[in-house]
Amino acid sequence: MNKTTVLIIAAIVGLTGAAATPAANAAPASKIDRSNVDCSNGALMETSLERSERRLEVDVDIMSDPRVRWTVRIYQGDRRVHTVMRTTNRDGEFDFYRYLKDGTAPVQVKARSASGETCRAVLRP
Repeated sequence: MNKTTVLIIAAIVGLTGAAATPAANAAPASKIDRSNVDCSNGALMETSLERSERRLEVDVDIMSDPRVRWTVRIYQGDRRVHTVMRTTNRDGEFDFYRYLKDGTAPVQVKARSASGETCRAVLRP
């Protein structure tokens, strides 16, 4: 091997090692807050908030009657940041998650079924 080939291989190995280092040092997600809410007509909403890689993850689970249409709105502070529409499955459940910008403002999750049942949770970062 000549000197140029050795330098190229060393550079590639160095770049590969540098690129892999942040993933190895990444902090695991940490659960910040969670809430279980009994809704207005018998449904249950479970929410959790995690901080991961400089952003927040909101996880929402709703359990109600089967085949019920829900609209879920997520607010960060006073600003609505996501609107999600889902229908519960045969078991009467659905879940989803959304990422938010990292911050200190409270996160509100408001859900309303097609029949008018409501759920509300406030999570604090």
